[in-house]
Amino acid sequence: MSLIEPLLALQEIDTRIAGLKKSIATLPRHKAAREADLSTALRRQLEMEGATEAAPSEDAKARLADEIAGIRDELAEVEKRLSEAQDELASLERRRVESAAAVPPEHLRFYERLAISHHPTIVRLEGNVCSGCHLTQPPSTAHILRHDTEFVTCGMCGRMLYL
Repeated sequence: MSLIEPLLALQEIDTRIAGLKKSIATLPRHKAAREADLSTALRRQLEMEGATEAAPSEDAKARLADEIAGIRDELAEVEKRLSEAQDELASLERRRVESAAAVPPEHLRFYERLAISHHPTIVRLEGNVCSGCHLTQPPSTAHILRHDTEFVTCGMCGRMLYL
């Protein structure tokens, strides 16, 4: 097995985790906005029911009831998506721990330190060019990568390279 394969799997999991965390962060804001819409709609419904001068039409009441039902359905969908995202995140975090166990500790430390400032952390060497920063690498870089004897990093951006 290649030196880089377990780290590539780890990078893929890290990317999915980051995406899920963004989704999880935005869903409560979306939920709060829809709850505010529901509150406004319910207030309008109460005002309609209490109106004495110009009684609202049955059509207006029905439209408002449909709007309220739609908002409630959307809130339930947001709750469901949030729960699913949290479950998937927990599953991915377990998989990440398992994948990290397959990586030698010194390589894992290097990867995690690099991942703080570079995404993606591991990039392909295309020809003799780093696909992260597009700097041409010396021919010896590709030779070392072909023989899979050690990790090679880009001289410019520091990302880990693979073929």
